[in-house]
Amino acid sequence: MKEIKEKKISIIGAVKSGTAAAVLAAKNGAFPFVSDMREEDSIREWIDILKQNSIDYEIGGHTDRIFDCNLMIVSPGVPNDAEILVKAGKLGIEIISEIEFASWFCKASIIAITGTNGKTTTTSLTEFALNTAGKKAYAAGNIGIAFSEVVQTADKGEFIALEVSSFQLDRIKTFKPEISVMLNKTFITPFDREDIYLLSNNLDNVVDAIDAITKRMGLYKLTKPDVHLKQFAVLIEQSALSLTDAIKYLDNMKNATR
Repeated sequence: MKEIKEKKISIIGAVKSGTAAAVLAAKNGAFPFVSDMREEDSIREWIDILKQNSIDYEIGGHTDRIFDCNLMIVSPGVPNDAEILVKAGKLGIEIISEIEFASWFCKASIIAITGTNGKTTTTSLTEFALNTAGKKAYAAGNIGIAFSEVVQTADKGEFIALEVSSFQLDRIKTFKPEISVMLNKTFITPFDREDIYLLSNNLDNVVDAIDAITKRMGLYKLTKPDVHLKQFAVLIEQSALSLTDAIKYLDNMKNATR
């Protein structure tokens, strides 16, 4: 767990993940400030949560107050080339994703699932398999509960099946799941945001992007033999994961070669 007490944290985006990150920051002694371009009517549910937790916020645009911080957390959907992020980078402000921030406070074991198609189905299957087998598990991330919310509940010995997009992985630093799964092993269309990665429709760009993401997630390429992570990924991708296999791989994951 990283120490954030009394640090000023700006959070860009006030919906599910941004609001959860703000509450998590406040509970750990930081001073969060949430900024969102939208008007209150469209995000009233999340504004009410911020008010209930006495968290400062602004809506309808971003003011310079967002740059008065020690750390900036970016919600999913904010592009890397957004003007506020470019300026924050020039000012030397550390910028991270919500999943990176939440991972600092996570006691449970993380099973991160990414890829083009099947992420939600695979995440749900993983949660179901574990809970059915008597292992307490939660589905979070792009599915259901925000990661920053579930880490406030999930405890040591439990599991979080975490659906993540390639976009969210752009701003991770220490995020290191116990198990990482990349679906769509052919990598024909590997990312949700092709405008970011396929800059010139060049296959080399795809390969470079895949390599970068696999390194960030601690993944081996699916062609590497005799690795627990690879075996788990293939089983779950083929929807052939039995409860026995799930327990076998999850119980042995700490001994798996990373």
